[in-house]
Parts: sequence; C-alpha cells; structure tokens
Amino acid sequence: MGVIMIRLVLFTCICLMSQRLSAQEAPCGTVPFSKEKVKEIERIATSLSGVSTAGITYLPVKLHLTRYSSGGTAYYPIKQAVYEFAKLNEKFLPLGFQFYLCDTVNYIDDYRLDEFTSPYYSTDSLALVMYNVNNAINVYYVNESNVGGRSNFPSGDKFYNWMFVKNGNFDLGETLIHEMGHYFNLYHTFETYLGAELVNGSNCSTAGDLVCDTPADAYPITYDRISCQYTGTHKDANNQLYMPSTTNYMSYYGGGCIFEFTEGQRDRAQAGHAARLSMMNSAGNQYNFTYPSNDTIFVSNVRAFELFGSVNLKWETNAYPLGFIIERSTSPNSGFVAIGSNNGVYGLQFVDKDVQAGVTYYYRVKSVTSAANYSLVASITPSVNSYPYGSSYNPSVHDVRYFQFYNSLGYVSLAAYFPNYLDPYFDYSDKIGSVIANEKYRVYWLDYYNYSSNRDSFKVWVDLNKNRIFESSEMLASGNGSYSSDSLMIPANTPTGYYRMRFRTNNSSYPFSDSDRQLFSDTKDITLYINGTCEGSSLPVIGYQFLDTISDEGIETIDFTGTYPEPYSGYPVRFSASSVTLNPGFIADGYNTFQADTDGCE
Repeated sequence: MGVIMIRLVLFTCICLMSQRLSAQEAPCGTVPFSKEKVKEIERIATSLSGVSTAGITYLPVKLHLTRYSSGGTAYYPIKQAVYEFAKLNEKFLPLGFQFYLCDTVNYIDDYRLDEFTSPYYSTDSLALVMYNVNNAINVYYVNESNVGGRSNFPSGDKFYNWMFVKNGNFDLGETLIHEMGHYFNLYHTFETYLGAELVNGSNCSTAGDLVCDTPADAYPITYDRISCQYTGTHKDANNQLYMPSTTNYMSYYGGGCIFEFTEGQRDRAQAGHAARLSMMNSAGNQYNFTYPSNDTIFVSNVRAFELFGSVNLKWETNAYPLGFIIERSTSPNSGFVAIGSNNGVYGLQFVDKDVQAGVTYYYRVKSVTSAANYSLVASITPSVNSYPYGSSYNPSVHDVRYFQFYNSLGYVSLAAYFPNYLDPYFDYSDKIGSVIANEKYRVYWLDYYNYSSNRDSFKVWVDLNKNRIFESSEMLASGNGSYSSDSLMIPANTPTGYYRMRFRTNNSSYPFSDSDRQLFSDTKDITLYINGTCEGSSLPVIGYQFLDTISDEGIETIDFTGTYPEPYSGYPVRFSASSVTLNPGFIADGYNTFQADTDGCE
C-alpha cells in the first residue's frame, strides 16, 4: 500500500508539471520527470555517451490490446499493429535498434484502460501497469484517450516500462515511433523544460531538446499540412524567426510530414538506452529485455515476380505468427531495411510499390516474433519504374473498401476489394480486373469509414500509353458520390493487354490530380486487362503456370490451346496462339509446372 501511495504522489506531481504543456497534450501526453530526476538521467547518459557500436540492438515488445468490455468495441486490428511495427523497425534502424514482438498478444477487457486518461488521473496508470510484463517493452493500444499517446523516459523502475498509443491515431506509424523516441530519452523538438533553445543554436546542448542538429522549434505548431511547410512567425528571445524542421519524428508536424531522426538523436538514443540499462541494474533489475526471439518459425521459398511498375513477393511458412516483416536492399548481403508487413490474412505475399527499372533488389522475410531468423534472399531486376504515389494524410477515415464496374445490363463486370489497411496509397497491381474496350461501365464504390455510399469525389485513370504517367486525357470517369457522374469507356482502338488503373478519392471540393497531396484521400492501383484490338500488339504473360503433359525427358514446345487459370485472380484465360517454343536447352520433366512467357492476343 505504501508503494502505491508513493507512486500516486509522483503521478500527481507529473500532472501538475504537465499543466504547463496542456496545449500540446492532444498529440502526446509524455512529460519529463522532475528536474532532479532529469539531471540524474542526463548525468548517467553523458557518462555513457559514445558506448554504442556499429551493431544492431534487438529488443522484445509485448503488445497489449484493450477493449471496454468483453462485448464492447473490437480490439485494435492485429494487421494495423503489425503495420506500425514494421514502420517502427524501418525508422529505428538508423538509430541502431530493431524490435520483435512477443509470441502472444495480451487482450484486456477493462474500461479504465480502454478509455485511458493521461496523465490527469493516476488511477488509469496504476491499473495499466498491473498488466506489464517484466522481460519486454510494454506497448498498449487503447480505444479512447485525451492524448494520442504517452511514454516514459528512462528509468530503472519497472513501473515506467510502458507506453500507449490511441487506436487509429498513427498516421503511418508516427505516434508509435514518436512515443518510442521518448522511451529512448528523446524530447520534443520544441521542449522548454530546461529552457527555450535559441534559433542560433548557441544553447542547443543545455536547452530545448538537448540535440544540436535539430533546429530550434516553437509551440504552438503552425504549418501547412498539405505542403508540410512551416508558416509560423514565432521569434525566440533574440527576436529571430524560428525555422524548425517539419520532418522530425519528435516534432508535432504530423499528417505524413514527419519521417526522420537526426544523427544527434541517434547518439542521444544510444546514450539513453545505455542509461536505462545502468539504472535498471542499479534498481535491482526489476525488469529486463530477455524475452526470447522465436526462431522456430521459418519463411521459405520467397519468390519475386515483376508486375507492371511493381514487384510482387510470395513465400511459404511452417507456421502462422502474428505477422511478417519484409526487408529490402540493393545488396545481397547487407543494407536490408524493413519496407512493409503482412499478417497473413490476405495471403503470404507483399507488393513493393517503390521500384526503379534496372536496379536489382534483394528481399528477405521473417516472422515479426523473430529477431533475425530470415528467409533466404530473393532478387529481381524490374524492367520498368514504379508509378508515382498518390499522396495524402489522415487516410484512416476514408480508406476505399471496394469499387465495382457495372455494364450496360446492370451486371458487375469488375469488382476490386481491398483490406482496411489505412495506407494513403497502396499498389494492388497483383489484382487484375478485365474490361472490354468501347463498352460503357458505371462506377460504384464504398469506403471503410461508414460502410455505405460515400459523398467524396473520385476519379479513375487508365495509363493507356503505358508511360507510367496518368495524364488528364487518361482520366476516364469521375463523380461526387458513390456513383460516377459519367460513364467509363475504354477507347475503341486500345490494344489488348495489361494496363495500370488508378482509383482515387478526395473529401474536399478542390480539384485533385492522380498523385497530389490531399486531406482524407485514398488511392488504389490495380492491373486492368483490356480486351481490345490486337493489331500485332504484344500480350505479356508472366507468372502463368502451364503443365507439361508429355512424359519424356524434356520438351521444347508447350501447347496451350486450352484454358489456364490467370495467376492472381484465378479466372480462366484463353490464348489464341497455340504454342510457345522454349529456349534451346530448356528441360522440364513430365507433369511438372513451370513459368512461361508468350506473345499473343486473347
């Protein structure tokens, strides 16, 4: 009882101290310890600065998902948590840290935690730490809170080994990354607890965020959320205008503007981690980071297929963990960085939407519960560049659920469904739809925000000339509601083949293009197969599986006069050409499947 009362007083002190920052608590509720405690942390961190090595420190994370009650609001989707976790690994790699999840998720039915108030009511925090594990970093997702997230600065006391993030309040993982930064002793770039930093940087090591390569910042934050440009007129004590960085993770320039840490923050994070370890030891090792990496889950047979403007990865596994992390490099032996995740719900695959022609990429995959048990490396050299992103911010409330094309008879001719991934742009070029040139189609769509017809405006482009640019002449349909205001029709002279189609929404009344940055917008790309005119055009067929039904030592010609399943959608496709001749020396045993390329028209 005495321990609880002491901590209750401590939280009360934090509450009073945090009132000076009441305006900034909407995004983040993390506040420094008392000045005496801060000075102690800085003394230890300074004495240990420079101890970092070139290696990577792997740390376990215990994931806790809360719910108001057993029959209340659903837990935060695992796929979203894994998505944010991949972003966390991507952004903390330059700082020298990588994270792996504990094997199981702790599900909590507790209204006190699902509607977490921080830091005004200490009872919520006292209830939360009861669920902490003492051999990993504890990360909680709560459904409601008066702040977007909260963390704790380095301490040897197990009571402070936790952070939380409000469900859906991530903006590409920004909040989780931001709160983890605090865990490693990084302050807000506009911090004034130890004094306001001057624009000229003369006091950068003793005031502000105590990092000299982050420009002085000011609060309140004033910036254009579309251009990410600072628009404020605040001045420091020397009457100099602030010129802050709007890209730093420890700032409040959110909505997709922030994406980096600095070298100075890396050094401070390394020293902060070393200070935490020292304080943990001094406090009697109340907690540690010893949760074991799960190396029993293997990822095998990673394959890379080129799609038009992207790369599709597929793999196999001996078990299904919470998710998978996909890493990429331009070297087969080093330089791998997390580029995305998959939790297996939508198949063991991943589409890399950011590739350049002529560059050889190397990929590897691991379970999210493993520190470094990677698959063998797969490689591919794309022949065409990726398409430009459709950029937006705060996409979570307007994520496109599906769109459909109806023909003149009212039947659905094309239906493309998408998981609720909350990414402002996603390359679904592994999804293939089929339409007929010179026929009219009506467009209908839904989103995940209200599960019904959305009033947002939308546009549809098809890259008919295949130059990887969606030109104004290629915008074939648009609308201001769930239905298109005009009919979509592929021009009659379009050659038969595969094309990239972009479907984009925008909740504002302003004009929008195929890729400009917008509020509450979403972009989905798919591959469109157009039945048009042949006229000698080439139809690339990559990834189809044909069966050698001749049981001999080898074959030189494949007969495909029959129908074969399209490799992604599973629909049968028939080719007018009767056979394909293999390269000299190609050998395939009877009854085995293999990949083949051919030219022809349907």
